[in-house]
Amino acid sequence: MEGFELIATGLWSIVPPILALVLALITKEVYSSLTIGVFTGMIIYQFTLNGVGGEQLVASFTMVPQMMAEQIAGNGALLLFLALLGALTVVIATAGGSRAYAEWVTTHVKNARAASILTALLGIIIFVDDYFNCLTVGAVMRPVTDKFRVSHEKLAWIIDSTAAPVCIIAPVSSWAVAVGGYMGEDGFNTFVASIPYNFYALLTIFFVFFMLFLQKDFGPMAAAQADAEGRIPAEGSALEAVSLARIADKAQVDLEGAPNIPTVVTEEGDIDDAAAGAIEEYKGLNISDRGTIWDLIVPILVLIVFSILGMMYMGGFFSGVDFATAVGENPVMGLCIGAVVALCVVAAHQYIR
Repeated sequence: MEGFELIATGLWSIVPPILALVLALITKEVYSSLTIGVFTGMIIYQFTLNGVGGEQLVASFTMVPQMMAEQIAGNGALLLFLALLGALTVVIATAGGSRAYAEWVTTHVKNARAASILTALLGIIIFVDDYFNCLTVGAVMRPVTDKFRVSHEKLAWIIDSTAAPVCIIAPVSSWAVAVGGYMGEDGFNTFVASIPYNFYALLTIFFVFFMLFLQKDFGPMAAAQADAEGRIPAEGSALEAVSLARIADKAQVDLEGAPNIPTVVTEEGDIDDAAAGAIEEYKGLNISDRGTIWDLIVPILVLIVFSILGMMYMGGFFSGVDFATAVGENPVMGLCIGAVVALCVVAAHQYIR
């Protein structure tokens, strides 16, 4: 498909994003809302460029799927990398690495603060991809944080705040590949140069450790943490109002004068359903009871080292190209090489053992 011609549509240009946002808020369906926004934008583009008519309308509905297909085809290597990361996560789990690490941490961590900070540190160490980060850190640290009664909401916040914010400032990551690719020629070097100015990511990471060190929660997070610790909020407090905001019989609760704070505490049945879904996801996996902490650490180290080496090789570093140019030449294939080598190492270790 040929590139789109840049045209001026005036105020019509803000209709697609506003429409997508409003539909997402109303329906809670993000993907369908974005799809409608994309089709609306294409219709406005066609009508502005070629006039209003049935032919232009048909062209709008045929060009969008074609455009999406070309984008997916162009990002095939990135999709392969994400699939390999998912496979690596499962292999690490079946090897017993996640369980062994959780058991090791449990014997060395003595309180909720240390467990939370260690979760954040592990999130920073696994910087290659935010999805891989979430899958690994969540599976490894949830048993540990559960032991010290850290709420699942707080665990999710820690993981989320040390996943994408860390990946977006890591030169060797799937985010560097994606963002650098969007920038076009010399995009990787531009991405690296922009890291010191990514204030959102840097401040997010700083405040994660700041809040974990203080161990101070407020609003819905305080309610969730109180629920996890089994504490009873003070009668008439804002925390009590937030904690009770979604019980089945609201007629029994006087919320008059309570702050308008959305709650994250839900009914016990909802929690049971979520737990059942998580258990169902891992049914059929034969988790080894002979796993060691190295079954987790070694694959991650191999992934990082060989991803860098793969980027250098694909970019021609060993043929005389400078490091920055080589790493930015074809980074996604380098990441795929690292993921494949890590998978092979884990599989070989399991076979030998």
